[in-house]
Amino acid sequence: MYSFEIIKGIEGDKMLGIMAFIGFSVAFTLLLWFSSALIDWIGEGLSKSKE
Repeated sequence: MYSFEIIKGIEGDKMLGIMAFIGFSVAFTLLLWFSSALIDWIGEGLSKSKE
């Protein structure tokens, strides 16, 4: 009975870890995409102001 509780706890931690990892990678991807889009936008603005 006690060992089952430990296994259940480990499974819960693993599930939480997987969810945290997915959330982190999604946030990181969005941040990366947003920053590259922002850099492109700033670059376009600078090239337009030079003309």
